[in-house]
Amino acid sequence: MKRFLALAMLLQLAILAATPVNVVGEIFTEVCSGCGGDYSVARSALIQLSQENERLYPVIWQMTDPQSPGAQDRYDWYNGSVFPHAVFGGTTVVAGEYDPLNDYYDAYMEVFELESPLEIAIEAHRTATGDMQILADVAVTGDVTTNDNQVFFLVTQNDLSNYHGLVVARSSNEAINLAGRTEIEHTFDWDASWDEGDLRGLVIVQSYDTGEVLQSAQAKITVVGVDDTDIEPAHGQSMRVWPNPFNPETTVRFSLAQGGETTLAVYNVRGQRVRSLVNEPLEAGTHSVVWDGKNTSGEPVASGVYFVRLTAGDYVITHKMALLK
Repeated sequence: MKRFLALAMLLQLAILAATPVNVVGEIFTEVCSGCGGDYSVARSALIQLSQENERLYPVIWQMTDPQSPGAQDRYDWYNGSVFPHAVFGGTTVVAGEYDPLNDYYDAYMEVFELESPLEIAIEAHRTATGDMQILADVAVTGDVTTNDNQVFFLVTQNDLSNYHGLVVARSSNEAINLAGRTEIEHTFDWDASWDEGDLRGLVIVQSYDTGEVLQSAQAKITVVGVDDTDIEPAHGQSMRVWPNPFNPETTVRFSLAQGGETTLAVYNVRGQRVRSLVNEPLEAGTHSVVWDGKNTSGEPVASGVYFVRLTAGDYVITHKMALLK
């Protein structure tokens, strides 16, 4: 039986019961000169917290020139005047004083420990045409009780004027129907001032009714090329593995310029075949297969590096992938 599976971006960040949600920590800098706000305290607190907790994404909205795109709209949405210094999860506003962790840690953990009804997988890459594209898969895993749910994308850059996570590009809000699974994407025009090594792509799903950030995800930008996630040789064949790294499953998507006998198999680092995914004639076009991280006997394989090899006629391509547990 043919094992064609519809394309489904699988999840890098699986959220189980009692597992903490990803949280965006936002700061608004230089809102009011002479108002006494110590924004460096808020910034240092978020940076320190993000170093201790991988699920915190510190985001800086620069209010003065050069202003972060969308900074004023974002600030106005919170009905800010001088404050807030920081917002966690869209709801908790904290005014910084002198000890960053004392002021921010409790507020952060209150939101951090909440269980989210959403899971998001994200991929960010610079395309062959030079633009920056962010792909996201939003999956509903629980009851969504909020209204006016919106999604938007950000590009942040580190090490820019001593900022960690400064917003350098922002998309407009877009209403999102939180039912089942939704695949969304946004493409940003590339800015010559951006540094690929310091860029991150973020997606945020937020209720503009309650202010709650329902879920977020971030990814370091990759450059599309022969050795990266997208492989598009000149003769029209291609293969893509995503998410990568993955746990517990990943999707292998490949395109065939011509139909014919096709094999797709997974190998370990010793060159031993672990699992055959496809071994049959396929038509020209795009196909998707899920590898569930199991061997031919149906047993889960150990974490580590594996290789998936596609053979179609004279065309052979191999892609490295990593299973994390």
